[in-house]
Amino acid sequence: MASIVLVLHQSRWAAEFAKIKVDLASVLGTLAVAIDHIGSTSVPNLHAKDVIDVQVTVSELQPSIVERLVAAGYQHFPALTDHVPLGEAPDPSQWEKYVFTQRAGERRANIHVRVAG
Repeated sequence: MASIVLVLHQSRWAAEFAKIKVDLASVLGTLAVAIDHIGSTSVPNLHAKDVIDVQVTVSELQPSIVERLVAAGYQHFPALTDHVPLGEAPDPSQWEKYVFTQRAGERRANIHVRVAG
């Protein structure tokens, strides 16, 4: 089993996210309502895994999102559901999301595509 390594916050993480954001915006166009840096690398002075987490907010999950990102070289992990917050209904249709990782040879990233709300 691989161990998880936390590192000191890196000032370069914000710029690395910005580069990923520009690319995702170019690939997804108006399908992306918002693209945000999430997770521990987005928090200044917090130790984190050296993986940029990105949330792409969309109005609906649709096949064209997967098609565009896969065509651009992102790796897709199908049929995933999100964590259900305590007290929320566990209906899987309410927590569906798409998950992708970086393109081959690019900095490590997890890209979560979720419906607004």
